[in-house]
Amino acid sequence: MQKHKAVLAATLSGVLNFLAFSQLLFQVHITKKTDNLSFLWALTIITSQSLLIYYGVANELTGVYITASVFLIGILYIVYVKLKYPSEIKKIDKEL
Repeated sequence: MQKHKAVLAATLSGVLNFLAFSQLLFQVHITKKTDNLSFLWALTIITSQSLLIYYGVANELTGVYITASVFLIGILYIVYVKLKYPSEIKKIDKEL
């Protein structure tokens, strides 16, 4: 019974995290604005999700490594947008 509650809590946590993250991902996709997201933030999240994938694979926790993989793909997309669409501030600095 205790294990069932833990699995339920982990599943609920994954769903809520995904809902929160998908909102950020949608906003970045629509606006192409990533000024408030630093490369250090992205590197930290990439590292943490990579470690979580390793942990999930090593312990055969499918739900952990699949969820972490989805988040990792999302963060890599945000980094791609950040590189492809530089901020307006950088464009103005280049013009000056």
